[in-house]
Amino acid sequence: MADQRASWHVGRQALTVPRLARLEGAEQGRALQQCALLLESGVPLVSVLDLRASLEARVASRALWTHLARTVEAGTSLSVALRRLGPRADPFVSGMVDAGEQSGELPAMLERTGATLIHRADTRQAVQRALSYPVAVLGVAALVMVALLWRVVPLFAELFASLGVPLPWPTRVLLETGALLNRWGAAGVALMAAATAIWWAWRHSRRGARAWRMLLGRLPFVGSVLQQTAVAGACRMLAMLLKAGLPLTDALAVTARCSDEPAARLALLGLRRAVARGDRLRDALERDRWWPPLVVQCVAVGETTGRLDVLLLNAADSCDRDLRHDLARHLALLEPVVMVLVGGVVAGMVLSLYLPLFSLMQTMGR
Repeated sequence: MADQRASWHVGRQALTVPRLARLEGAEQGRALQQCALLLESGVPLVSVLDLRASLEARVASRALWTHLARTVEAGTSLSVALRRLGPRADPFVSGMVDAGEQSGELPAMLERTGATLIHRADTRQAVQRALSYPVAVLGVAALVMVALLWRVVPLFAELFASLGVPLPWPTRVLLETGALLNRWGAAGVALMAAATAIWWAWRHSRRGARAWRMLLGRLPFVGSVLQQTAVAGACRMLAMLLKAGLPLTDALAVTARCSDEPAARLALLGLRRAVARGDRLRDALERDRWWPPLVVQCVAVGETTGRLDVLLLNAADSCDRDLRHDLARHLALLEPVVMVLVGGVVAGMVLSLYLPLFSLMQTMGR
């Protein structure tokens, strides 16, 4: 069964486990909530994990829960078992489970972790649904343009050559583009495939993923979306860790470690250093312009009233609402822009092909 095994390096030890599913997404979030319900009912943790494995239909998911059950049965804590999964487990999940074990509120933390995974999946699906229409339109338009350049333009080139009509510069550019596509199309496709494979490998490496996230964070609209998502996630996790009883400095450290956004990780580590020096969280947030004013205000009220976890959750919910509103507003503007752009490009190509024919018809009319 060597082809069904994978290996990850954890710390200084190499851990070999069966090929497992990822512990993330709405499906695994609901599974964590079911585990929390069983633990609240008094079922031992190993029995809960075994029962969760028996309920899984997919082989990889069943192997995941079975592996966790056997690891915990051998005397390892659940948080350590999750960390040993490496890339198979979301760092957020292992951090929350660790906080639940330290505070003695593992069922409650599993419930909140599952709810957060479901919320993440819903937000991701909302973004994907919103982007699907513009992406589909652009994809169809690209195929239409390639088909015109590959099949239709060469026919017009032969026609113009036989008629000997003068060609305006838009037509010449289009004919040269079609000739290049027919001459180097196969090489271009191979080069694009190789470049895509190289980019995919770099994108999924540790350094590449960090550099890619930083690049996306500098884009005008995408950077704002990533920042709002990271702020909401950081506020939500920090609130849950504080509610579980962790000190603020420890909660900030765990939140930073579990964040997959480089800017958010740096901001959280900066907050932790400031709080460790004795600064108030509100003052540290005000000095870092990465945090929205709403978060600063909520933290100020939370520190004053002693309900910091509740106010952080309110800030996270508000960021999520703002994110959905901004997505809907920008994408509503994007759809007509895409349609006009695609229609203009296709119409320009067709007009460039017919310009010499119009000139020929005027010449014959005289």
